[in-house]
Amino acid sequence: MLTTILILGMGEELWLRFVPKYLELLGASAWIIAAYGSLEDLLDAVYQYPGGWLADRLGR
Repeated sequence: MLTTILILGMGEELWLRFVPKYLELLGASAWIIAAYGSLEDLLDAVYQYPGGWLADRLGR
């Protein structure tokens, strides 16, 4: 079970490296690709605060 979860966890993030190239092939401008990367980083940072608050409130 642990091995399966690790393999799925590693494979889940592999395709994210190719999203900017995919957007470029779809015809997105450099500004759109940059906005995508910035928004992704911002949302990764922001959604951790409610999760941390819930973990403190309810426990692990």
